[in-house]
This record gives sequence, structure tokens and C-alpha cells, in this order.
Amino acid sequence: AQGAAYQAVRAAGVVCECISEQDWTGGEPKAERATRIAAAYPEYAAWHRRGKDPGLDVADALGLCVYRISCGGAKEAKVTQTHDGRIS
Repeated sequence: AQGAAYQAVRAAGVVCECISEQDWTGGEPKAERATRIAAAYPEYAAWHRRGKDPGLDVADALGLCVYRISCGGAKEAKVTQTHDGRIS
């Protein structure tokens, strides 16, 4: 699925960067990543408690974004950090 999505995005002329799962997860299990994301993002935690992310894919999407931004990505996006260290 990732390969198909990558090809479709590239065909549309969008610049796309591949990041290996091992790089951004560090081998941390998915459930542990989701717990960490929920602790950092109360809005996600409330949403997840309502059963809105059964496969924890949204938690992974948030985690991947945080990883990429922390590596110097999203230079064109406006990124702010709150007093408690959260990125928004």
C-alpha cells in the first residue's frame, strides 16, 4: 500500500520522502508509541478513548510527523512549540 501511495503522489508531481519504519519508531511497539502520543496530545487521547483509532494508525501518523519535524523537516510549515514541549 505504501508503494502504491508513493507512486501516486510522485505521479502528481508532489515531492515525497521515504522514512524507514525502523528509523522513526526505533523498534518501539505500536501500542507503546500510541501511549506516548496520547500522553503528549490530550486531543488525540480523548479522540482515541472514543474508539476513533482502533488500528492506532492516527497515532502513528502523528508520531511520524513529530519525528520528521524534529529532524528538521517541514521547513515551510509554521511549527511552534508550547511551553510543555509539545509541537503544534
